[in-house]
Amino acid sequence: MIEIDPRWDRDKRRPEGELLGELTRMADLDAAARARIVERAAALVDKIRAADRPSLMEAFLAEYGLSTEEGV
Repeated sequence: MIEIDPRWDRDKRRPEGELLGELTRMADLDAAARARIVERAAALVDKIRAADRPSLMEAFLAEYGLSTEEGV
């Protein structure tokens, strides 16, 4: 099971602006980790798009590409 930092639950009602910098630092990923995430995400999108029958996710991806804020 994944261990969740207890601060995430405790802080969920704090103003978003206050938390962004703190959460960004907590999720500080090195270049290799970011590259693995991008690679996996691209593979998932390719798999969804290659499916025979379009799913809800395929419809979403067709409407909102990953290059848009909504798609991300």
